[in-house]
Amino acid sequence: MKDSFRFQSLSANIDMTMRYFRKFTLRLAAACIFLMLASSGLATTYYIDFVTGSDSNNGQSTTAPWKRHPFMVGWAGSYSHAVGDRFIFKGGVTWDRTCLPIQFGVGGTANNHDYYGVSPTWYAGGAYSRPIFDAQSAIGVIFWMHQGASGVTIDGFDLRGVQAGNNFGQSSISIEGCINLTVTNCWIHKWTHAASVTTDGQFGGFFNTPMGQHAGLTNVIITHCDIGNDDGDRNSGTCLYYPGEVAFCKIHDSPEGILHGGYSVHDNEFYNIVPSYDPAQHPNVAYLDAWNGYYNVNGPCLFYNNYIHGDVSGAEVIYPNGSVSAAGFADFYIYNNVVIAENYKTIDIDAWGGAAMRLYIFNNTFVNNSGTHIRVVPRTQVPNTISYYNNHFVGGTVYYPAGTLNTYSGNNLVHTLAQATVAGYTLANFYAPSLSTAPSVNAATNFTGLGLPSFTWDTSRGNYRTPITRPATAAWDIGAYAFTGAGIITGNLAPVVSPIIQNATDVDPNLAGLQLYEGTVVQYSGTASDPNGDPITWQWIYTVNGGPEVVFQSGAGTVPAVSFSYRTGMAGSTYAWKLRVSDGTATTESVLTVAVVAPPAAGQGLTFEAELGVVSAPFVTTNGYILQSTQTGVTNGGRATYSVTITNAGSYVIQALVNAPDDGANSFYLNIDTEPQDPSMVWQIPVTSGFENRIVNWQGNGTWDNPQFVPKVFNLTGGLHQIILRGREANTQLDRFSLLRVPQPPQNLRIPPAP
Repeated sequence: MKDSFRFQSLSANIDMTMRYFRKFTLRLAAACIFLMLASSGLATTYYIDFVTGSDSNNGQSTTAPWKRHPFMVGWAGSYSHAVGDRFIFKGGVTWDRTCLPIQFGVGGTANNHDYYGVSPTWYAGGAYSRPIFDAQSAIGVIFWMHQGASGVTIDGFDLRGVQAGNNFGQSSISIEGCINLTVTNCWIHKWTHAASVTTDGQFGGFFNTPMGQHAGLTNVIITHCDIGNDDGDRNSGTCLYYPGEVAFCKIHDSPEGILHGGYSVHDNEFYNIVPSYDPAQHPNVAYLDAWNGYYNVNGPCLFYNNYIHGDVSGAEVIYPNGSVSAAGFADFYIYNNVVIAENYKTIDIDAWGGAAMRLYIFNNTFVNNSGTHIRVVPRTQVPNTISYYNNHFVGGTVYYPAGTLNTYSGNNLVHTLAQATVAGYTLANFYAPSLSTAPSVNAATNFTGLGLPSFTWDTSRGNYRTPITRPATAAWDIGAYAFTGAGIITGNLAPVVSPIIQNATDVDPNLAGLQLYEGTVVQYSGTASDPNGDPITWQWIYTVNGGPEVVFQSGAGTVPAVSFSYRTGMAGSTYAWKLRVSDGTATTESVLTVAVVAPPAAGQGLTFEAELGVVSAPFVTTNGYILQSTQTGVTNGGRATYSVTITNAGSYVIQALVNAPDDGANSFYLNIDTEPQDPSMVWQIPVTSGFENRIVNWQGNGTWDNPQFVPKVFNLTGGLHQIILRGREANTQLDRFSLLRVPQPPQNLRIPPAP
């Protein structure tokens, strides 16, 4: 076959050089010391442990580690940078908001990176886990890399808890025009935004501010990372803003997967790209421009071997956009992708920045129930060229041209969903051909001569399967798959299980892991799915102090949340919770470790008998406890007040002896110094068996069975305070309670150097 279109000559090593004419500048008023000392010394490996380390150590061994990195807040040691320095953070240890962000302006070179990473043999606990940097919803950036911090590798971290306080640049990793950067093997998640941030799109997981010609994309590589916000507010932010190459990643649960940038996006899985809290922000799975729509660029964007599925119904899936000078074209190559999603636009081509765009769309499998697979946005300017060959289009409308100047197509297979099923293309097999007689087999043009990276292989489907080499001379198959003669080609894939989410507050953030008081009832939740669509079974399991597994609950289908009560006497125990999911062949599990600690002891004069306060009807006193016989609201319920003088300012919790016999008799309203509010200050008491100690929680923005503040921590100044209790549900009984101070971490500790 002779094809009536021309391809730009490419090689496997495509020149990714980008040209810019717009500069962004990001400056904050806070002073920052970068320690930009001479870099002519020999590179050194340093070890860092927030729990046992000290900044006064030399940091050059696991027995004398630093507590903080030199670019962290609170660093008190001595350090001189050398190109190629290596910083090893201890696995299983958490660095909290008190030492964040890590803010620096020095790095290595293109061939000798500074390394921020891990050693799999150095960790706390019984098994290796990633080091955690937790901004605790109080810090806007974790890694903040200023100009000059190029030549860096960030490897193997759990980056969580960022809260954006403004709508530009606040992310777990935020860089300002840095190049030669690799981020690998990281889990970036759990970001939120302040209520004042009303504009979405420019904060979240990874954020790049380009600051000069050729800066911002050169060798900026994000690889083998999990970037998603399923455990944050989920409806805000961007997983990746302005990256260069993105490969072998999971990108999910955010309004934006990739927003701007992305000159090479391959072998990734995208899913659950959801609507934003900001109605003006339209979601995108992958917004591809590599220059933010403003920079003149000669060179291609590559989007290949990706797998897109799940909830992406409100998003443009692949959104190419370009702005180029008269001297060249913005070329987009989109191939070997599998998109299985109900949406209205699979590829939405927008030439608002100029008509010098060329689109080459080859060997994809697109399944779209109710939309258009290839659409051109109607504008005055339209793309120069669109070529689409060898694609398998299932459902929807194939092409909406909107006046495109040059359109070429051929050897595409078009099916309705019903026709695809009859021909043997099924969701269970990801719409791959299952028979040698399938209409896609040996029905496509051979494009071996294009020289595109991995084009002569078929799809990896987001790194879930090993690609198959297409023939060098014979006809290819239509779509993303090459038929092997083996029928179902995908094999079994293990279930996908989310991290375990819990609603409790860590009562001692100075220790690694999650610490809970006795008397706390915690709700655990998680999600699971099977890539093959197989039915799944699940188990909630726990162990105590490394003992035998206990199956707490089990079932099939959707995973429910479960609640567990850490009763009196459990202090000193360590629980390992597991959500284990099976498809009958393969098993996947998530693990969460919880340490149970005793509540702080009550101080003199801080324990109160309920009947000795100022008690008003409809509360009544009987047998040493108070209750009311009717259900009320916060304004007409019984009222009891207790005056307390705080000698030592600090953080306090309230532990109470209560009888909450069932779900209809297990709540009060409670606050300190001001009247409680409904429903945020409802104390939802886990059901008791007779009188039991419970620690006060607040419903907050949660629900009756999943409160937000577990426990509620009150920050009290020295002096007189008043505890105010209001009745809510009938027959909830209060005997006494104690105001307990949360211990403070020791201060100014130093480990002297070894003699």
